[in-house]
Amino acid sequence: MKKSVSCKKAAAALLVLFVLIVSAGSMATFASESVNYVENGSFNPGPGGQWGEIAGWTPSIAVGSMDLYLGDYNYGSSDNLPDGIYLALRKEANPGAEAISVSQTINNLPAGVYKLSAWMWAANNVDSFTVKITDGIKTAELSASLTEKGYKETEIEITSGTATITITADNTTKTAAMDALADDIKLFKIADLSNPTDAPAATDVPATDVPATDAPAATDIPETTGAAAATENPETTNAPATTNVSTGDSAIFIAVIVFVVVLAAFVVLRKQKA
Repeated sequence: MKKSVSCKKAAAALLVLFVLIVSAGSMATFASESVNYVENGSFNPGPGGQWGEIAGWTPSIAVGSMDLYLGDYNYGSSDNLPDGIYLALRKEANPGAEAISVSQTINNLPAGVYKLSAWMWAANNVDSFTVKITDGIKTAELSASLTEKGYKETEIEITSGTATITITADNTTKTAAMDALADDIKLFKIADLSNPTDAPAATDVPATDVPATDAPAATDIPETTGAAAATENPETTNAPATTNVSTGDSAIFIAVIVFVVVLAAFVVLRKQKA
């Protein structure tokens, strides 16, 4: 009788170990997919406030004017707006100038399939508005047409270890300001590349459907002078160091081995009981 009880306890302990390992593998996989590799994708203001430099991002023009700033205005439409501050590409001071942009380069990215997502609103006088990502080998792009507002996402293979995200906008009427707004820029790894040729090609997923409204022109805000000129080289950020082997896959492999051990233990116990 005591021998039977001991065997049952041993089998129960092995079963508990199996459950714990499977759970750990699932948690590790979830954690790896929860890392947003973009620095300051929500465009929080730095020491210079809404007119100053934008941490993590390099603008194509000097900061400190109504051409480019951080804001929280709703332009007459408060539906489907992100929380807090967003990036405003406006060109009010120099409407006849070339397209303006901000960019960020991310280093040390493990090879894999990534999802890029962003909130975009082409509120007024917008000719082109894109959020583009490239690793130097492949490129994927999100775009918003005039009055379009919502979240968009796309997927891209990254194999070079480095990716650059660029947000660009230009106005249709070169004598008037535009309102191209962006926020919540996120880049998540969603899959490993076991065979790079089998990975899905980049696709442009339509934005969330939101009733379009013609937003009124924004209220003029006094210019701030004395802004520092933008640097020529893009801001770069280093992604968290990761191993080439997926933690979740390793844990699942171990779990399968443990399951086989548990099954063998039960077979032995039944034979001993018989």
